[in-house]
This record gives sequence, structure tokens and C-alpha cells, in this order.
Amino acid sequence: MRKSIKKIVASVVAGAMALAMMVTPNVAEAASGAMTLHVICEDDTSSYTGTALQVWGGLSQEGTVAMNTLSSAWGETNETAVKVITLTDGKVDLQVTYDGAGESGMQFIKYTASTADCAQVAHADAALMAALNSDATELWITFKGSNATLSTTDPSLKSAVELCVEAIDAIGEVTLGSADKIAAAEEAYAALSEEEKANVTNYATLTAAREAYDALKKAEDEKNAAAAGELTLYVKAPEGWNTVSLWAWTSNGNLFKDWPGQAMTACENNAGYWKATISVDGVTSVIFNDSAENNKQTVDIVDLAAGTYWFVELTENAEGKFEGTPSTTAPEGWADEVKAEIETEPTTEGSEDEGTAEGEEEETEAPDASAWEDALLKIHFLNSLEWEKVGVYLTYGSWAQLTGAWPGSEMQLEDGSETWYAVCTNADAEETYNVIFNNMVSDEEADAGTGVKHQTTNVEGIAAGEYWFVLGDVDSEKEDGTQVTYGFTMFDSVEALEEAGYTYDGNGLVGDVVVDDPNEDDEDEEETEAEETTEAEDEKADGETETGDAAPIAVVFLGMFAAVAVVASKKRQNA
Repeated sequence: MRKSIKKIVASVVAGAMALAMMVTPNVAEAASGAMTLHVICEDDTSSYTGTALQVWGGLSQEGTVAMNTLSSAWGETNETAVKVITLTDGKVDLQVTYDGAGESGMQFIKYTASTADCAQVAHADAALMAALNSDATELWITFKGSNATLSTTDPSLKSAVELCVEAIDAIGEVTLGSADKIAAAEEAYAALSEEEKANVTNYATLTAAREAYDALKKAEDEKNAAAAGELTLYVKAPEGWNTVSLWAWTSNGNLFKDWPGQAMTACENNAGYWKATISVDGVTSVIFNDSAENNKQTVDIVDLAAGTYWFVELTENAEGKFEGTPSTTAPEGWADEVKAEIETEPTTEGSEDEGTAEGEEEETEAPDASAWEDALLKIHFLNSLEWEKVGVYLTYGSWAQLTGAWPGSEMQLEDGSETWYAVCTNADAEETYNVIFNNMVSDEEADAGTGVKHQTTNVEGIAAGEYWFVLGDVDSEKEDGTQVTYGFTMFDSVEALEEAGYTYDGNGLVGDVVVDDPNEDDEDEEETEAEETTEAEDEKADGETETGDAAPIAVVFLGMFAAVAVVASKKRQNA
């Protein structure tokens, strides 16, 4: 709607004043005070010079200018006070004051140098006056065309039914990595009342997804059962490899705790070949490597079942990794070998805690809280989605790694809390840090369909200090079948966090892991070896030399605490 100054003045001022004299809305007693206006514009404003908001009656706003200075459509002599506003994604939040004494109205103006299009909330509009005279301190105003819609609640908030429908639609194509999405949709549906459930129009999609997933899982379990048993590997070392180590994993996790895995044994009767035999619980993937010597390794070699395999030739590809095709037939002239059995150390949950022998006292050490108190960078993370594991990929501003390759290391629950996790570091080789929070699902697990990566976008350029992080909305542009990426909100104080409506009940880390600078020298020999391992992993990151479910590296404790292993992965994840 294009208006000249005469039409605007007539419709907005004269008409509004006439209406004010004839109509008195039946509203509560007037109340005065400040109010936040959440202005939403659903129109495309790209062809306009700018946008502005006009309020009148008992409403006032600071920072106003004369509308005739913005557009000639307002007339040279008309100095109507408006506030120029800048929309971000069609939205802006403004502060206004209501004096409780006057009947009010407002209009949203899209203007050019010579035109002005307006959407008006009429003078003394009953809904507007009811909102202004209520206890509400927020008002949402949605403008579209020449119309305006008011609400005292956020119109973007969706009902439980709408959220359930969206959760079901988000499942998409069902794979082995769909378990989390299906479970989330089922939980959303279960929480509804019977009346609400009747309005879930795509419930059949959810039941079909569950059936499809269960069928895939059953087939996967049967495949793993058939592939379990004894796996024997013979590999001919490429030229320049003086040793060969084996790294292996199944869908249940890594079979060794520390990269590069376990050393293979040189064959006695077949020169140049190395051998190893391990017990596996299903379909197995392996990496052969000579990382201790020259940081060389193969690509991921996947889909191996129990049996015997020969790798007669490993050739280097353009990326600097070695490739080879397994054969179940021994090469010509092969002489029998005695098996070289290797004990695996699965990293599945509970494998590290064997308990205490009966009658034997468990040795404990008093926790050292100074490690947390003295840390340069302290990070808190609210596990609002109840990830089974919370991981942190922490790096310097240059992306030099502090917690190893992606997905980094597992965070620890804070003292006294069941929802807040924390990590800290005293590493100060650079001025800033980067962090990505995640659910410790590796690239390989996601690609294989055994898990879905959940992670935040990159949090870059953080200075030393203490911060609290809360997950935000899903970034739909970065969501696919293997990964769900979230925004985040960062707070620099508990006060700011709680003002935003969150509760913090943690006490930081007491005597727990502190991520140290992997490049610092340390007098303790064991810690020095752990740091050298971390440096080696860091050197691999830029060249993308490590793959697979990946190699754990060491994180250094402060004080009396020993090095602990954390799981790394094949590459840095830049969201």
C-alpha cells in the first residue's frame, strides 16, 4: 500500500483521533512501565531503503527521528517521530515505555526516498490495550502486508504436537545411525496426551521407521555374530617400514586402548611378512601402520570377518596412505606359520574397571582442587540433550590440537551436578582457543551407520577465562543423515546464565583432568612420553594422515595424576 502524506495523515492521525473520541475499549486499569517489543516482519524488505516503527498515545520510544527526513512521502513539514530499525532475519527487539495514561497505536513503515508502505496496529486496538495494561513485559508484533498480529507469547514457539511431527519428519531415511532420532520421536509421542496423539498426522511414519530400524539392527547383529571369532592377518610391509602395528575396531568400539595399537610379529618362514591373530566380536576394520617409525599407515580396511587374510602388496596413494586388497588365499610359495596371538583391550564401557579383590583395600588419593582453580581456561557445558557421552575438541586459535584429533576427549561431570560437564587447561602457547562440543561419535561410526554425530558449530577465538555453554537450535543447513549440528549460547558468568533462565549446580572439577600444553617440556619421563605422543598426533592433523575409529592419545594430569587415554579420530571437524 503506497500512501501520500495526505492519506497517511488522514488515516493515521485524524482518523485515529476521531476513533479515540468515539471508542473506549473495555480494558483493565492502566499500568505503566517498560516493555520489550519483538517486531517481526514477514515481508521481503530488500527493495526498500529502510524500515521504521512509529508509536503514539501512551507509548514512547527513544532515539526517534522525523519521518520527513527519511522519505518525501511523509511531506516536507510533517515531523512525525519514528524510530529507524534494522531487521535481522526479519526480526528486531525494541524497548518502549507505556505511561498508562493514553490509548495507543503503532505502525511499521517500509520506506524509500519517495514512498512509504505501512502496516498498522489501530489506535486503541483492544488486543494492544489489553496487553499494555496487563502484567506482560513482552509483546510480539508480526507485520505482513498491511496487517499486524499481536501476541503476548512467542509465536515461534511450537506445540508439543508440532514438535512431535517435526521429530518424526527429521528421521528421514532409516539407517543404522537413526536410533537416536527414532528414540527422540518416540519419546516426544509418548509424552503426549491421547487427544494430542490423535493429531500426530505422521505417526505411521514413526512406526514404519521403528520397524525398518529393528530389521536393519537384527541383520547387523546376525552379520556380526557370523563374523565373530578368530581373525588372523598376514601383511607384507611396504619398503621403508621397519615395524608394523595393528589398530582394529568393531561396531562395539576399539580393540586396543592406545594408538598405534599392538605390534605385529615378523614371520619366521616368510620374509618381509608380519603376522597377528586376534579375537573379534563381529565385522572388523583394521589399520596397519608404522607410525613409530615414519608416521605411515594404511587407509581403513573394513568388513573383515573371522578367518585368515593375506595382504601381499600395500601401495601408497596420492594422499600418502597405503592401500591393499585382502586375499583369503595364501600367496604362492607360502610356508606355514605359527600364529602370533595378540590380546585385545576393548574400550567398551566397564572394561577398565575390574573392581577390587576381596579383602583388599582400594588405594585412593585426596583430590587436588588447585588444578581447576589455577587453570587459564575453564569450560562448562550443559548436557541438555542427555548425550550418553560428552566430548570436547579443544584447540588453540590456530587449530593446533589440545585434546587430540576429532572427536577429542571425553568431558567429565562436574562435582555435585548430573547435567553440567567441564574441562580446563593451563596451556597458554597461544592467546585464543577454539572448541567444539560433541557426543563422541567418530566419523567412521557415522559413515558406517552405527551412530549419528551430534556437535556444536565451531566456537572460535575464545580468550582465557571461564565460560558456560548451552546448546541452541539445530542448524538445518548442516544436518544430514550422519550429523546433527547445533548452535550455542556462551555466557561469561553464572549471573548472565541464570538471567537467561538456566540453572548452574556444578562446582567445577575436583582433582580431575587438566588439558596441558602438548608442546611443553616436562621433567617426569612418563608425562614427557605422553606429550610426545600428543605432538605426533598434532603433526598428523594438518595432513589428514590418521583415519579409522582412530587412535587414542594421552592427556596430562596436573600434580600426582597419571596420563589418561582419550579417543582421537581421523580429522578435525570444522562445522
